[in-house]
Amino acid sequence: MLQLLDAIRYIKKIPDSNIEASCKRFLAIINNFTDKEINTLVRLAFKYPPATRALLGALLDQLQQGKVTEALFKSLNPITKYKLTGAAKALSTTEKWNII
Repeated sequence: MLQLLDAIRYIKKIPDSNIEASCKRFLAIINNFTDKEINTLVRLAFKYPPATRALLGALLDQLQQGKVTEALFKSLNPITKYKLTGAAKALSTTEKWNII
């Protein structure tokens, strides 16, 4: 779980990959998680920076896990924008999470 959150946190530094491809891979990984694992992932995400929480929220929203993302969304500053170029190509929920 923490390895996945670390990968999301340092998404711009993943070698030989772009943000779009990384987001698609994260979706595939999270899609196989149980509800309990997703709840644990969200709980652990509160120890990470806001950009990590925003991207995790967008990933979970993409997978129709909207119930668990409410607390993540409330933990973010509504006027802050997170620059992750290419995330919008893989995720349709980036606008809600202020990811540009």
